Amino acid sequence: MLELNSKNKKWRFTFRVTLTTIFLSLLALSSLAIGFTSFLFGRQNASDLSSQIIEQTSNRIDLRIRALLDVARSQSEINEKLINSGQLRASDTRHDEPLTSEDFPVISDYFLEVMKVHKELAYLSLAIEATGEYCMLEQKHESITSRRYIRNPDNQIEIHDYEYSNNGDIKYKVSEYNNYDPRKRPWYVAAKKAGRQTWPDSFVFWGTDSVSTTPGKTCATPIYTDGELQYVLTADFELRDLSKFLKNQIRVGDSGRGRPFIIERRSDDTMRVVAYPQAELLTELIKPVERNEEEVTTVVPGQEMQPTLVPIERFPDPVVQAFTKRLPKSLTTLPRSFSTEDQVVSFSFRAGAKTFIGSYQRLRGSNYPDWITCMVMPESDVLGSVQRNNLVNLVIGLSAFVITSLMCILLSTRISSPLHTVAIENERIGTFDLTAKTIGRSRITEVDQLLVATEAMKKSLRSFAKYVPTELVRELVSSQNEAQLGGQKATLTVYFSDIQDFTSISEKLTAEDLVDHLEDYLTAMSEQISQDHGTIDKYIGDAVMAFWGAPTPNKNHAIDACRAALANQHNLQELCKKWRDQGKPELWTRIGISSGELVIGNMGSEERLNYTVIGNPVNLASRLESLNKVYGTKIIISQKTKELVSDIFVLRPLDLVAVKGQEIGNYIYELIGFRNETKRETIELAEEYEAALTTYIDSHFQEAAKKFEFIMKKFPHDTPTTLLLKRCLHLCEHPPTKWDGVHRMSFK
Repeated sequence: MLELNSKNKKWRFTFRVTLTTIFLSLLALSSLAIGFTSFLFGRQNASDLSSQIIEQTSNRIDLRIRALLDVARSQSEINEKLINSGQLRASDTRHDEPLTSEDFPVISDYFLEVMKVHKELAYLSLAIEATGEYCMLEQKHESITSRRYIRNPDNQIEIHDYEYSNNGDIKYKVSEYNNYDPRKRPWYVAAKKAGRQTWPDSFVFWGTDSVSTTPGKTCATPIYTDGELQYVLTADFELRDLSKFLKNQIRVGDSGRGRPFIIERRSDDTMRVVAYPQAELLTELIKPVERNEEEVTTVVPGQEMQPTLVPIERFPDPVVQAFTKRLPKSLTTLPRSFSTEDQVVSFSFRAGAKTFIGSYQRLRGSNYPDWITCMVMPESDVLGSVQRNNLVNLVIGLSAFVITSLMCILLSTRISSPLHTVAIENERIGTFDLTAKTIGRSRITEVDQLLVATEAMKKSLRSFAKYVPTELVRELVSSQNEAQLGGQKATLTVYFSDIQDFTSISEKLTAEDLVDHLEDYLTAMSEQISQDHGTIDKYIGDAVMAFWGAPTPNKNHAIDACRAALANQHNLQELCKKWRDQGKPELWTRIGISSGELVIGNMGSEERLNYTVIGNPVNLASRLESLNKVYGTKIIISQKTKELVSDIFVLRPLDLVAVKGQEIGNYIYELIGFRNETKRETIELAEEYEAALTTYIDSHFQEAAKKFEFIMKKFPHDTPTTLLLKRCLHLCEHPPTKWDGVHRMSFK
């Protein structure tokens, strides 16, 4: 325990604190040093191990990628040499002549033998620049198809299909197709533009019978003679082979929630995922953009929806999206030659509520596509063992700390604990917190007397708090100033409630039952008022008076008062249900609410003060509560209150009224409920009633009567409508000589 000397401003420490602090500080510093060192080394070791695993895994993926790419690249180079040497021509007599469709059978046979060796290849093709003729072999699981696009004498393209099954059967068919031109395909245009072997953007392969969803990668090689483009060779493989490899042979992290994937940076600087354990997520169907005949096209003729690789910003894995946003600009925006990220780079990032470890490595080599090998895994996979070890060390350290510290703590506690308890209780009393448990006793006489006196003071203050607003007392206690007679003006909201037919109910109950029954009612009402920041002024028998906006300022005083009124009416419904089950009479309350400028403060004499409010809004709230009997309503608010809460609640203008003691009329309003919770038919009733009331105020009594009659047909049990209808009918028969629309009340 410590204290502040008001004269010399020096801190003083008790014996228990001094002894305990020195011992525990030394012990804590030692434990922290050991624990922190263990934590740092453990975390560093885990980080180093994870880096090694990430690098090894990334290298495995890199080797697999290179294996696929090298097959396509090297085979294209072999095919180029064979063509240039004239070995793929149908006749030796045409050794030096350009290739034509007459050479397609020889080329197809050669491609067929290559595909039997290299199962990874999905397509091999040759396109002729001069004629647009095209020879292609497609490798499927069950067979290999040779497709030749040949111009007939009518200059139309004929498609010759040869399907080679595994059992040696060959199926042949010829079909006509006028629109296909390989020279307009993206891979052809890319090879022609590059002027060398290149890797065009990955795309979804065409399907022969239906929409394909198989993404692939093309190695395109242009072949020139004397500087003129003659042919374009391609070697393609399916990207799903990479996806299968990532799914079946690569494990990232211990939890199984990590995933490897490959990102491709395309020629337009956009990014696509080209390999992912769930290969079905790579593609999507979109409506193709209309293109003219001169444009490069990837559109499959005759297909309404076209497959395409999903853009990275729409990829259906939020972790992948979050990862790509953290990639450096050198990977995503700058030319490849400017990037130095050719090693494995790791970083942490957030995706949703979890932290992940991400890594990437750019595929090295200018002869390869611009691919980035990526991996992500939960941080817990990396630090899980560290956290477990730290937890074990923490438990052991804390146990030793606790056991070692008990001897010192118990010794000092025996002497100073009772005094410390008294100090804490007095601090709580200073904030008017009287909810603490009984203090207890001590074997030291003087200390025990102090404990008993403190407990007696708490009991006295708890009794005192039941007679005055708790917030007021807490403010007085915390300020350490004596309450003074006087008040000040403030804009507040006053609340009056009274039980309906309480006199007749009380006559049916014994005094004890009446007190118990009323206690249930007042407790529920009071708790709700306090919950909604109100201050209970007084209880007048069964009536409750409360106000909002003091002693603690509250700019929403009117809204909170209306909220409390609605909540109390709702709570009464639940209470009445309980009382019916218990055989007790139901208690229903009427509420009046008024806002305005009042005098708030300590009223009375120097010897006896009462913290209350004085002003016309107080009287008006009491009158409004009584008016509920006239209009058959539960809650009536004043015009000033309406101006403060109309945006929040549904209100119905009941009448233009001058209560007793007033000459000037003011509109009074029924508080119905919150705008977002009130039924539409109730809102319609309020709107139609308001229109009829306006007509009545304007002295158009017959028209107003018709409107009220119309409302009665829809809402036959609405008491305000019945009341105003009778009044209109009376005024129709006895027109007033002087009319201002104000209904003057003659009762309190």
